[in-house]
Amino acid sequence: MFLVRSSASIFSFFSLSRFCKIVIHGVWPVNNYPWLLLAIFLQINYTICPHGNFEQPVFQNKKLLKKLYLKIFLIFAIKNAFKILVFSSKEKKSVKCIFPSANVLEGKLGADPLDFRSFRKQPKTYRKNILFIGRLDPLKGILELVIAYAQSKAFRNPLIIIGDGCPKFKKLLHQLIHKLMIQKHVKLLGPRSKKNIGSLFKETKYLVLPSKSESFGLVVAEALANRIPVLTTTATPWAISSSSKGCFCVEPSIEGLKRGLLYFNKLQQKKLTKMGKIGQAYVKKHHSWNTLARLSLKRL
Repeated sequence: MFLVRSSASIFSFFSLSRFCKIVIHGVWPVNNYPWLLLAIFLQINYTICPHGNFEQPVFQNKKLLKKLYLKIFLIFAIKNAFKILVFSSKEKKSVKCIFPSANVLEGKLGADPLDFRSFRKQPKTYRKNILFIGRLDPLKGILELVIAYAQSKAFRNPLIIIGDGCPKFKKLLHQLIHKLMIQKHVKLLGPRSKKNIGSLFKETKYLVLPSKSESFGLVVAEALANRIPVLTTTATPWAISSSSKGCFCVEPSIEGLKRGLLYFNKLQQKKLTKMGKIGQAYVKKHHSWNTLARLSLKRL
């Protein structure tokens, strides 16, 4: 994100530092480095949104540790950031642990209900599916979820997996599904557009976010905004007062996820509907974009 406020007093390229704001989303992507270098060289105030990149499992990644020069550059860039914008108290704690003197501001991410008018016909599988949406990565706990699903034998509710990842990990996930002989019950649909996800929401009984580390978990807010209850872990910010948010939280382990799947398997539709309504009311009050958009821009 590169915000420029026009002014007749701009005479030279270097005076841009007075009128620009550079906002860096994520810290590890290579395509962000030119913006960081530009901001440092021209002394432009820049804000960094780490998006969970300072959660301990990420920061201690072996590949990152090998690239010492990269780590040194990023630490220098982060220490000199005008602001670091985070989206949960959990993420703020992680950043402050590594950069105690950093100017860290806690903002909020928003989510509003999707427009379901184009999906009026309810399919036969209405509210049957267990849905996972996210990056296919070990930190997302997807392998543990698949094993827990197989052990819980919750096969009357198909597990739908939406997302993409590196070919090596996707191959590992495919092999695990076939090894557990649950390929008839687990569907890997790859990445999907917002419209496709809206259609899937209509068929979803509950959403699962089995992450081992999560700074916010926007997909949880999006599901709750659409009255879909959520099974997630204590490694996410949603674990705090989870019952008042329409969530059920468990340990980020196979046993924990199995317990959560069995819990939802026993719930009657009335309870599921009540959880969904509680979640939607919470998101509407605390994460509606109508109020958060202006607040976020002010904080930058």
